[in-house]
Amino acid sequence: MTRGTRLFLSALVIAVVITSAWALTGGGYDLTWNTVDGGGAMFASGGVYGLGGTIGQHDAGAMTGGTYTLNGGFWPGASLPQVTITQWRSVRTHSTLGELAIVLNPTASGNGNSGPTVETRNNGIQKIEVDFDEPVTLVNPDNIVVTVWQTTPGNPATIGPPTIYTPASVAMSDADTLDILFTPNQIADMSCMNITIEPGTFLENIVGSNDCNIRSLIGDANGNGSVSSADMLLIKSKVSPPMDVTTGPQFDINLSGTMSAADMLLAKSRVTSPTKMALCP
Repeated sequence: MTRGTRLFLSALVIAVVITSAWALTGGGYDLTWNTVDGGGAMFASGGVYGLGGTIGQHDAGAMTGGTYTLNGGFWPGASLPQVTITQWRSVRTHSTLGELAIVLNPTASGNGNSGPTVETRNNGIQKIEVDFDEPVTLVNPDNIVVTVWQTTPGNPATIGPPTIYTPASVAMSDADTLDILFTPNQIADMSCMNITIEPGTFLENIVGSNDCNIRSLIGDANGNGSVSSADMLLIKSKVSPPMDVTTGPQFDINLSGTMSAADMLLAKSRVTSPTKMALCP
């Protein structure tokens, strides 16, 4: 191929490209200039909603090495805020003292003294509060799963199959406190309950533990998962002199707001054979 031929062909290619870029017409249609570009972000909004979009994005995501991070793409991936649960509580109203809480141990499992915290008060679990370290946005309360195992007294006692319960209400009481409510006696006595806050419940991501176990057993003052004379005697020791209920609401099992012989007698009525127990799986 001669030098002249090469120059001619190069000029021809350039002419075709230029012509294609400037005009594409035919059959009544005219596409004089149009491009599909991989860039930019356009936003539209209406009311409380916003929509952002782009086209042609590639290599979205983060690449790391050593102390360096490279975010690729026009939308490198927004990370949702992360929150941590700081406390679980079982709350009941003690007459004129108002609401008092038993703080739950979310890491406890199994049975006996090392098992989950016990809700000891009359009519059992009715309100669970969950505190977060930052404000949270509740978007799907149905993602909270409540599973209950009922114990049947006997020699030995037996634990029933798991049953899923729907709370009476799930709502935020303030920016960083979730209230999970149950109707009186909805969660039966002699039961073990697990509450799991599944992903998608909040706009934010929960990091760390997202569940808690609690036992419901009226009169189990020493929290070992069974009601015995030891519980009655422990409550008796809080009656004379009367303990400040705000420092130990789990002992005021009749919810009167004061420690009295009535609490001891209620505990005594719970000491039966076979023993009342709350077993966890």
